[in-house]
Amino acid sequence: LIEKVNFKVEDYRAKLIMHEFHGKLVEQNKSAEVPESELRQYYEENKENFRSKEQMYSYFFLVTTEKDGLDDVVKWMRSDEEGDIQQLREWSRDRTLEFKMDSSYVNEVRIVNDGKGYFGNIKNARVGQLIRWNGVIQGVRRRYFFKMLDVVEVGDYLPFSLRRDKISSLLRNEWQVQLIDETEQKIIKDAQANNYIRR
Repeated sequence: LIEKVNFKVEDYRAKLIMHEFHGKLVEQNKSAEVPESELRQYYEENKENFRSKEQMYSYFFLVTTEKDGLDDVVKWMRSDEEGDIQQLREWSRDRTLEFKMDSSYVNEVRIVNDGKGYFGNIKNARVGQLIRWNGVIQGVRRRYFFKMLDVVEVGDYLPFSLRRDKISSLLRNEWQVQLIDETEQKIIKDAQANNYIRR
């Protein structure tokens, strides 16, 4: 019985050491980035797994109480030039109540929420279309600006940008498992070569 207990204790001890070793190995190498080319290659090779299960929307949106400088906002919002978009972002940081000025994709819940107060269905806006409307909340006039950038329909491929982080995480996990396996194999070979263990 004592021998059995000792065996279990040693087995548990070995597993704890291995667990700690794996953790340290991953920690030391976790800063390594998966190259962009590998991420894109994985996306292209597995594209069928990246079909959208719901409509997704990418758009610019802002709400402001400002009266002045709105002609510039309209000009920047209609533009596709990076310099104009950057000016729009800077203006939005200081002069809006809320804004979405990135190219991320959101689902229907978010776009419906942003479109409150608009007389119509904002999610049906044409890509590139600028929509403006006004509203009054607690006696304060608000001005709304919206531009649809892209719509992903159900069954369409999700854009790479929307899946990039997920692919990166998946490839990093695969890489970590491979790193642990290769390191263990090297330790075993070294131990065999030095007669620490028998084959």
